[in-house]
Amino acid sequence: MVAASEMTTHKFPKIPSTTTRWDLKDRKVFPQWHSDLRRIAKYATAPAFLGSMPPGLEEGGSTGPMTRSTVRAQAEAFSTHAHAHATISLEEWLRLNSLLYDIVMASISLDEDQFQHVHDAFGVLSDGNALYDWLITHADDHKASSQLILKESLKKLVISPNASADDVDEVLRIIQVSWPKIKGYDNSTPAESIEYALGLFPSTYVRMSYIAALMVHQDGGGRWQSFSEFRTEVVERLKCMDVREGTRAIFLTSYYE
Repeated sequence: MVAASEMTTHKFPKIPSTTTRWDLKDRKVFPQWHSDLRRIAKYATAPAFLGSMPPGLEEGGSTGPMTRSTVRAQAEAFSTHAHAHATISLEEWLRLNSLLYDIVMASISLDEDQFQHVHDAFGVLSDGNALYDWLITHADDHKASSQLILKESLKKLVISPNASADDVDEVLRIIQVSWPKIKGYDNSTPAESIEYALGLFPSTYVRMSYIAALMVHQDGGGRWQSFSEFRTEVVERLKCMDVREGTRAIFLTSYYE
């Protein structure tokens, strides 16, 4: 039996990481995070290791996660890469790639689905460069960024209790333009977008009795063939109400003067 005092305590080296973990969604944090990651990776691995690809793969080859059959080819290609500035062995390349994987993993925040994807795609071989490439593609995906912008623009829409017909029209215009561009939103019928629009009206809205009637009608299946048709009908009706109320106000003012 080995005494506790004789047991060797293994201390694992601390993996360097960025100060802030990037959650793959915060576009404001990404530039600083990316700069920090590049700096850390540069000193922890090799000056040109982060994001490096061998010449053969740079010219149209696979850029996905490595398979066992491609590990050696990529490592040997990197060892002669003009930008590596030094000869590097296969074993050293694999070590650095594994270290890069640990650095990147320690610098990001993943939800459950993202973690599972990363583990399945890059974790088995600790493929740091492939993980880095995936992250950068994720960050630079302008379509994804535009999707976030569109969704945020809809979330920020507000209809005030005293909104005029023109105010309501502007909100409905934004929904009409943005909704069809967002992936995953139902565009087969206008029902979902109309329900969203109706849900923006506060209970204290001046024309809430009319909006409530529209809600009941929509719950029964609605009659509008498009959001544009819905928008036109609602805005025209609200404008008529505004005009009618304005005329009534003028009449009452004249009557009591």
